[in-house]
Amino acid sequence: YVPGTVSEVKGRVATVITASGKAVEVDLEAPLRNPSAAKNEKVSKASAGETLRLLPRSTLGPGGVNNMDDLENIHEAAVLDNCDKRFRLDKIYTNTGPILIALNPFCWLPLYGEDVMRQYHSRPYGTLPPHVFAEAQAAFQRLHQGHNDQAMVICGESGAGKTKTTKLIMQVK
Repeated sequence: YVPGTVSEVKGRVATVITASGKAVEVDLEAPLRNPSAAKNEKVSKASAGETLRLLPRSTLGPGGVNNMDDLENIHEAAVLDNCDKRFRLDKIYTNTGPILIALNPFCWLPLYGEDVMRQYHSRPYGTLPPHVFAEAQAAFQRLHQGHNDQAMVICGESGAGKTKTTKLIMQVK
């Protein structure tokens, strides 16, 4: 995904100026057409052969949003941009609805001390920024309030921090 500004629209073709200053022509109707029907037409292509598409630029603030549901335009580029903005500020946790997204910072951050755990203790879900302690506390509260079994799915690639996350969840009381 490359940020750019539409400089001109002629018919179904938009000229986009990328952040690096390169002018790119984008067929605005190409994503709407059946790929097999468009074989003989000249359409804008990325280097990998994909049809270029214009997506609305996100107007995120410098810190992004805590919950992806709050994005004004939800598409892959906006989700990646939000995660990137937050990661650069060491905000490694982001929600998307009831799902916690954790990005491994590959360094130790001061996010897991007793003081942080106490902040999330008995707080209503969503009143503090996303955190593994918020998820654990919410599950713990639901377990005790409704006596319903709780489950958490922790998934990711090798080295993503699944074992560490599991250990952090088990600390919450």
